[in-house]
Amino acid sequence: IAEAILPRGIYLVVEHADARIASPAAPFVVSIPMAHPGQEDDPDTIGVDETIEQGTPNYNVHVYPKNESIQIDKSVGAEDDMGEMIEGETGFEEIRTDHRSYNLEEDFPWFIDVSVPTEIYIPYGDSNGNFAEDAGETFDEALQDQDGNIKFKITDVLESELTFIEPVLPNVLTDVVKLYSIDAINALEHDDSKALGAAHYLVTFNAATNTLDVELTPAGRYYIYNENNDGDGDFIKFLRVVFQTEINATAPMHTPIYNNATLDFTNRFGGRWDPYANGGAGAFVPITVEVDADKRPEVHTGQLQIIKTNDETGTALEYIAGAKFKIATSEANAKAGVFIGDDDGDFEAETAAEPVNPGDLPKGYAVIKGLAYGQAGDLADEDSLPTEYWLVETKAPAGYNLLLDPIKVTVAKGPAPDYKIIPVDAAGGTGVVGNADDPDPVTGIGDGKLDDNDYLLSVTVVNSDEFTLPLTGGMGTLLFTVGGIVLIGLAIILFVATKKKKNSAK
Repeated sequence: IAEAILPRGIYLVVEHADARIASPAAPFVVSIPMAHPGQEDDPDTIGVDETIEQGTPNYNVHVYPKNESIQIDKSVGAEDDMGEMIEGETGFEEIRTDHRSYNLEEDFPWFIDVSVPTEIYIPYGDSNGNFAEDAGETFDEALQDQDGNIKFKITDVLESELTFIEPVLPNVLTDVVKLYSIDAINALEHDDSKALGAAHYLVTFNAATNTLDVELTPAGRYYIYNENNDGDGDFIKFLRVVFQTEINATAPMHTPIYNNATLDFTNRFGGRWDPYANGGAGAFVPITVEVDADKRPEVHTGQLQIIKTNDETGTALEYIAGAKFKIATSEANAKAGVFIGDDDGDFEAETAAEPVNPGDLPKGYAVIKGLAYGQAGDLADEDSLPTEYWLVETKAPAGYNLLLDPIKVTVAKGPAPDYKIIPVDAAGGTGVVGNADDPDPVTGIGDGKLDDNDYLLSVTVVNSDEFTLPLTGGMGTLLFTVGGIVLIGLAIILFVATKKKKNSAK
């Protein structure tokens, strides 16, 4: 960039502050002259045309300070219809955080923030990119080649439990994956006025590997360079990628699903100098950074287990199959018939009949999976505030009354590994005490959690995310009803017979 004829000495080099630079180079010391590493004459290599002994004073010193300290961060949260961040009642962190719970198949956004290096684009030629004539042409070609080395790509390999929300035709990937200029890493908001155009970045999604790539195009790199050098005082130093996913049916309950992201940057030289690359000969290698392991965001979802029994009035405890339930987010919604997932029926559950195969639910059991719980910022296993739902019985088992009122239930963190369960035999007696680490019937290995791998017959479980419903009414109600009808019939017959007898007496 600059040349100077300096006397012998040791010099401190300090980079001046510039609004276009996110992270200035650290001050460094340069000695003039410097000791030459030595070279041998090589007639086949341009520029190596003489033998120089190692240690020879070198007065032609070149230094390459680079501002390539790039950053990446990621979070999960919510945004409004305009794409702007929602600020919660208790502040921004209530909404955009590293930990969040969602319902199954509920769309939610991810945010990947990255810093922009100084040399995102190398200008060459005139303002239209035309090469100079004569002596300047070779120089412009060299700059063009250097610019061609530059790559800037953000990659997100999604976990299998996450499903990327792809565009619906005629929309394309840049319609659902947005790239914004933001003021800083973890900026409060972004908006369409600072969105990059579809020509500025390339989006690819590989469904086989669940991998999303967002890469700046040459036009995008030039756009950023021009914004940083047009003299209007507005600079692009940070970018944000926004896209949406959902938690799918393969997700384990009450378990964090972490998500990482990487930024790959290749500068004009081909990356950073690695003296150990190329078999120890040294080489420029791409610069890759990823989200710090302790800052990677996660999402999670929970479940509610329902156990349907009779009321035990004068009879042994029974587990009842065939009851159907739906769930709502409030008592008002429950009474109005507004249920979660009502369009596709994913959150409707029916208590099971007698189990047939290992892995089947016990009789009278039903599970509603994929329910959000806790507060934004809570870990999956954190002792957070339980989330209230309202359960509605939509179909009663044959011979039983339908529950008329919604029932308030809660969903919170899952059971601890030593959570106790008590099997109950058909006669109502208590069996042996087990735990939630029952082995998988195939592998024979326990996983420390109460989940689908734990084959349980008839059990009564009490914990924060499971609920036992006593049944009001039952077969006794039916017997009373039939008995009442019989008595009414006998009374009518007796009345008719008495009337006929009186008429005969007259």
